[in-house]
Amino acid sequence: MFFSPFDNFMFTIIPFIVVVGFLFVFGSIIASAIKAGIERNNNNQSPIFVVDALVVSKRMSAIRGNIHHNSGFSSYHSPSVFTYLATFEVESGDRMELEIPEKEYGLIAEHDFGRLTFQGTKYIKFERE
Repeated sequence: MFFSPFDNFMFTIIPFIVVVGFLFVFGSIIASAIKAGIERNNNNQSPIFVVDALVVSKRMSAIRGNIHHNSGFSSYHSPSVFTYLATFEVESGDRMELEIPEKEYGLIAEHDFGRLTFQGTKYIKFERE
């Protein structure tokens, strides 16, 4: 039986690629969790502001679920996850995009004017006038 040097190389490189991929994925998850924790801590230490603001735009951002095709039928294995965002313009002309709760997304319309309450990058509430 003949073994080429390429066979030995494949048994060496494949486990290396799997380990590097595993470390990359879990490293990314840990880095995201640390970043979210730092942002939450910074928001909690920031003062709460209440300012007059205009809703310039609003949008939804979706992360799609997995779609599986079985015997000609499509089925969703996991649901889509939506993030609801609104862009506010304050008196100084500065704009900020904040994530808002789903239940308030339908109540806020573009060109609404009111009082925006926020803390750092965290949306607290918007009261239309």
